[in-house]
Amino acid sequence: MGTGLLITDALSKLEAALLINPTKHCTLWSLGKAHMSYGLLTPDFNEAHGYLDRACEYFRKAVVMVMYLLLSSQHIITSITFCC
Repeated sequence: MGTGLLITDALSKLEAALLINPTKHCTLWSLGKAHMSYGLLTPDFNEAHGYLDRACEYFRKAVVMVMYLLLSSQHIITSITFCC
């Protein structure tokens, strides 16, 4: 099985996992990495550009989710500290 086929298989499995939990930052980050890898292996510039754009979008979503989780946990810690 070639590298491209492995990446497309990973993409389909990660996208299926994202349907189950669309806010899972690890899945979003892994999708970004897979799209980036596929884009870097694609010789056609326009096709590669599309994969790299999608990689950036998934990376951005992953960072947003991590920031949301950090802010949520910080809010909970602050609330508990304030109550006690």
